[in-house]
Amino acid sequence: KIYLKDIMYIEYLDRKTILHFSDGKEIITTYPLKYWIDKLKGFSFAQPHKSFIVNFTYIKEFDTIDIILTNKERIPLSRHYKKEFEAEYILNLHKAL
Repeated sequence: KIYLKDIMYIEYLDRKTILHFSDGKEIITTYPLKYWIDKLKGFSFAQPHKSFIVNFTYIKEFDTIDIILTNKERIPLSRHYKKEFEAEYILNLHKAL
């Protein structure tokens, strides 16, 4: 079983998706990133870059080019995805309150 709350981010690399968990574990799947985007729609996940999906719970901060996670990892924030990502992040903050 995979618990959504434990997924920090999902990375697409070499035609595989890698699920990165908060405990440092990784699971490699053959599903495309689009599969995960569809599965996680409506949950606290968003796509900041063509190769990443991030869980809002683990975002410490973000600036114009990077998202910094609670474990100090950096995820790129693409100009193409930035506007939609920021809107989803703010909406998620409102839901959390």
